[in-house]
Amino acid sequence: MNAGGGLNWGRTAISKLQLGSCCVLLLTGWQCEVVFAQVTSPDSQVSDLIAEHWEYRMREFPLEATQNGISEFNNRFRGVGPDDRARRLAEEESFLRRVRDIDSSLFTANDRVNIELIEWVLEDSVRAYELDLARIPFNTFSGFYMDVLGASNGVPMSTVEDYEDYIDRLHDVPSNC
Repeated sequence: MNAGGGLNWGRTAISKLQLGSCCVLLLTGWQCEVVFAQVTSPDSQVSDLIAEHWEYRMREFPLEATQNGISEFNNRFRGVGPDDRARRLAEEESFLRRVRDIDSSLFTANDRVNIELIEWVLEDSVRAYELDLARIPFNTFSGFYMDVLGASNGVPMSTVEDYEDYIDRLHDVPSNC
């Protein structure tokens, strides 16, 4: 555990939110199999919520979407203004309420782990928004300015549209500062 509350693996520090996001991604893929097998099962609520939260994250964090192979938001940069943070806090709180409203008494042990994990990720995110951690302009591993510097990471540059999207994303940066 590092001073910022993240985990250290070798020389790489990973925040709880990053770790949770990675776990949600992995569990989302696994959970999709359950949804197709048992559409009416109570655990499909968790699968649907995890999938919906993933879609929300991709919309709100376009760089993350691009790095995960989703090109729909390649022309955007995330907003960092007070309205953007307030909107994200409200969304995360809404997801958290929905998670807590799910009756997990009929879940298997694996499904309970999924719901506990998404609840932990959401609680951590809500706490970060409540503490207004986004107002820390940058640190060693993350922040808006680090995002700007890494804006080209994982961006496909195969077509004219790819280049136009990237240019549009760069034009979007000043409007978010």
